[in-house]
Amino acid sequence: MNAIVKQEPKEELLGYMALIKASASDPNVDVGKLEKLLDMQERIIKHHAEVAFNSEFAEMQAEMPVITKYGEIKVQGQVRSTYAKFEDINEEVKPFLQKHGFAITFKVKSEPKSVTVTGILMHNMGHREQTEMMLEADASGSKNTVQSIGSSVSYAKRYILCALLNITTTDEDDDGQAGGKAIPSCWDGPKMRTHYSTELARLWGRNDAPGYRQLWDELSNDQKADIWGDFNSRQRSEMKEMLKVTEPKHE
Repeated sequence: MNAIVKQEPKEELLGYMALIKASASDPNVDVGKLEKLLDMQERIIKHHAEVAFNSEFAEMQAEMPVITKYGEIKVQGQVRSTYAKFEDINEEVKPFLQKHGFAITFKVKSEPKSVTVTGILMHNMGHREQTEMMLEADASGSKNTVQSIGSSVSYAKRYILCALLNITTTDEDDDGQAGGKAIPSCWDGPKMRTHYSTELARLWGRNDAPGYRQLWDELSNDQKADIWGDFNSRQRSEMKEMLKVTEPKHE
């Protein structure tokens, strides 16, 4: 957030607080006018809190990583679809939330046959946004009551977190048709692949062309070709412009 956005609200609020203090100490002040001043102060506080929220959220969005799907749904031993686990998403976004003054909390309300999960995105200036999801308890498999509720809560938290932060996951539009894919041998494990995918997305979001090219040059041709699929068409177009290259191919 720039200095102007940070300083102007403070000066304006201090001015109103001084005015209210002076008015409150004046025995002749009209109570109705004092109430109006207090209402105005509250509106100003809320307005600047929302401005700060929107400003920091926009900056955070430019840095938010693309999350790789490592969770698997198997049917009779076969991978039918993949998904990004809540714990993976949460760990990836924590540093960006903290950097920009955000925090997320969840509220859970259980009914006999359903559960409602509310996600709240809070900013340190006071503004907050929230969304909720109501699901039936997941009674698939051999889950007991507690496990079925826990499964539904975990599912809801994952999707709410992505919705609140506008998170992008790899193969997002695949609709489960790819059946999951293994990490190619060109990577030294999934953590290495996630690191490069996340960092490239962050550098692209910050329009850091030198940093992007430097990191890109560390990859082999097979790694470049594999990781290219993590990004959507708009990202690919802008990344190719940053690199001044054509779409990478396997060796």
